[in-house]
Amino acid sequence: MSDGEAQATGSGTKAGPGARSNRDWDEVGSENPSDEDQSTDLPEPGSFSIFCPVAPLEKRGDFDGWFTAIEKSLRPNLHRLLDATIKRPRRDSPNAEKWMQLSLKVRAWLASKMDAKVVQEIMAQGGRVTFADEFMTETRKVMRDEEHTALSAAILRLVRTTRSEFNSTEEFINALEYRYKVTIDLKGQVPPYTALIIMFQELRSVSGFETIINIWNGELCRVKDPAANITYADFLAYGSAVVTEARGQLLLTWPPNLPGPTVYEDRINQQVYSMF
Repeated sequence: MSDGEAQATGSGTKAGPGARSNRDWDEVGSENPSDEDQSTDLPEPGSFSIFCPVAPLEKRGDFDGWFTAIEKSLRPNLHRLLDATIKRPRRDSPNAEKWMQLSLKVRAWLASKMDAKVVQEIMAQGGRVTFADEFMTETRKVMRDEEHTALSAAILRLVRTTRSEFNSTEEFINALEYRYKVTIDLKGQVPPYTALIIMFQELRSVSGFETIINIWNGELCRVKDPAANITYADFLAYGSAVVTEARGQLLLTWPPNLPGPTVYEDRINQQVYSMF
């Protein structure tokens, strides 16, 4: 089997029959956005429940914290249903019926996590809200209706992201990726290269990352017009590599001596979310 055939065969399977024919086990723990659609790894309808101890969404200022809790509760199998930038399955796909049932169910669950007035405001917009991704898209429009205020706040929050805000490097990467996506969702024309520079700048002083950041900076030096040619997929790939490296370092230094929570996201991350 050629490398191309192996890659095509393993597009949705991480291990076992149908997985890529290679020995790269690092990719098992990471997601490749180009390989998935919203139906990837969905559970069977009726085989799970969702636990999310978050107050109903009422105010615009609460949206980011609310969404963080919602998205975390839907991981690892249902969170893609919220993301309109991830393609839906084809209507003749084997997973199409499952996707439709679960997207409708998650859409109803989202509404149950909102104040009734917020739901009314979303419905009054007149946009499509049948499926979970549509409903979340309209929710963002309502929660961020003041475009300049919302976009400027999102950009400032992105560029001010620091490693010291978070208990771990993995949390830092997750937050940086989320804040960049929020900026893009608000039509902020911030190149992925900007987010990547923030990542490298914050990690270069973190113990264990000095050498690898120098190597990666060397790679960027060889990229012509990096602001135009570094892609979102490149940014995510570097982030995934950082998380893999951080997890490896954590295993070598277990048990870690972590400080207490410092920001709202940290407190959210310490809550227990489970899916059965």
